[in-house]
Amino acid sequence: MLNPRRIAPLLVALLLAPVLADEKPKKAKPFPYSDKSGKYTITVPGGWTTEDPRLTYNDTVLKVRLNGTLQRQSADVNIISGRMGPPTAQPKAAAEGERNNVPNPSHHETGMSPLPHLAWHYTKDEDEHVRLFVYRKIRGLGFRIILDLPKGFLEKERANLFSVCASLKADIPPHPPYPKEYKVEKKGFFVFLTHPRVKQKTNDLKKLVGKQAKAFGKFHQLPKETDAPAQILIHPDREDARSIKKEVADANEAVYLDLNDARMFAVPFITDPTKVPSSVAQFTQYLLLMQAYGSIGPQWVGRGESIVARIEFETGKKLPNILEGWERGFLANPIKPLPDVRKMSDQNTMVKHAGVYIGFFKRGDKKYRKIYRAFLDEWRTTGDFAAAEEKHILSLDQAKLHKAATNWRRRKLKHVKVKK
Repeated sequence: MLNPRRIAPLLVALLLAPVLADEKPKKAKPFPYSDKSGKYTITVPGGWTTEDPRLTYNDTVLKVRLNGTLQRQSADVNIISGRMGPPTAQPKAAAEGERNNVPNPSHHETGMSPLPHLAWHYTKDEDEHVRLFVYRKIRGLGFRIILDLPKGFLEKERANLFSVCASLKADIPPHPPYPKEYKVEKKGFFVFLTHPRVKQKTNDLKKLVGKQAKAFGKFHQLPKETDAPAQILIHPDREDARSIKKEVADANEAVYLDLNDARMFAVPFITDPTKVPSSVAQFTQYLLLMQAYGSIGPQWVGRGESIVARIEFETGKKLPNILEGWERGFLANPIKPLPDVRKMSDQNTMVKHAGVYIGFFKRGDKKYRKIYRAFLDEWRTTGDFAAAEEKHILSLDQAKLHKAATNWRRRKLKHVKVKK
């Protein structure tokens, strides 16, 4: 999940305040107002006026205010550092971090309508104020709009203020930017960026990714569309990716996952017929989770989903089918209770346990399949995976869950031979 403390300022301040009792705003049509570059635009309600841009402590470059105001209440638009998943994941994730940006905070609430938002309440001059954080995403880049307002004014002008937030437009390239001279090919929820020196065929890699997305969509719900698909960069060798991300060149694997920017680095399938494709299948699952839910969720969920995807890719069938020899290496036996798995610090150990639990939740008893789907549905709609996990998963009788998952692991797995 993106850390809200890593937020870099961008562009807009809306200066708002209650209208004087003896004055009425002039009726006028809404009008678009852009920064000097013309990249960022908001639609300003009628009766608001623009001011000359002034650089402030947070580099605000665009300002407007309501006619007839006695006091100015500010609102800023900021770019969230790094790529952002669905905005629904942001309010809960940012809540505690934003507490530090609120004077004497009392309480907060989050909401999804009409836009994902977080509202921190505080007292100023004995009056209740609200610092409202509204989240947008444009071309993969996250935007945070902050409105600092008296509570009464916010309640009165709520629809109008959210309309302003929804009107934000940004004429910007995808984030991260596509490297120059790379071949660009968009396929569904992914865009393939191929280095100009790649001479080998890459259809098998693209086909695998598409197959994983199709399988993912049979159990999870992907958004209907995205203006910033996850990036898959293809290089002839890891070293060719150094100028974009040096960690790729320094890694030992032919596949590298950069979750912060929702992208994957890979090489064509030319030397290793099993390890590279199965790694692509596993890492593609992470990218799909990011696009569907905004994060990989609880660690055990993300890691379990990824290893199950890898196992099912290799067999071409759903669990409990598993390749001969893989059972011991990929799925723990015996497994520990889920509360213990959630606390595991060793990731290799966690993934083997998580694979059993996710395999059981997805392919085991009908009762637990329904519970897991309910968890996913709430996580997707609220963005709060912790609350969804607490409600649907951790509230279960953990001893019974442990016993049921253990029995499935020991009795239901079926060995499948490796295809020649």
